[in-house]
Parts: sequence; structure tokens; C-alpha cells
Amino acid sequence: MTTFATLTNKNSNTMATITLSYNGRNKTAQAVIKLIESLGVFKVLKDDEPNKTTVKAIEEVKAGKTYKAKSLNDMMNYLRS
Repeated sequence: MTTFATLTNKNSNTMATITLSYNGRNKTAQAVIKLIESLGVFKVLKDDEPNKTTVKAIEEVKAGKTYKAKSLNDMMNYLRS
């Protein structure tokens, strides 16, 4: 079983991201992830947590801020305007 941990630097204006792939049943791998998280410098993002861009897009859809194009030409005209 492969598990992914995405680590982001909490104390930086630029969000560098590291994605680790490891066996979720491996005790050593689990301990390393917990150690890294305990340093307080990184935040472990869960797979089910959408990023900020996705959250913003979801909110826009819920607010009705979408455009449904009738065709490719219609979409291109909308984007150019």
C-alpha cells in the first residue's frame, strides 16, 4: 500500500511542496512522517484537503460565478472579452 504525504513550509511566503510516497504500513516511515510534522515547520496535507485554488473555484461555482459556453468559439470570444 502506497501512502502519500505532502509537506508544505508553513513559515514561508512561498509554498514549497514535497510529496513523499511510502508504504503506509511501514512503522519507520510512519515515524519519520510524524517526526517531520512534529518539527512545526511543515504541515502535512491530507489527500482529501483541496488546495486554495480549488477551494476558491468551488466557492465561485456555488456562488454562480460560472460561464457555460455554447461552443468553442463562444468560449474563445468570452475569454477574449
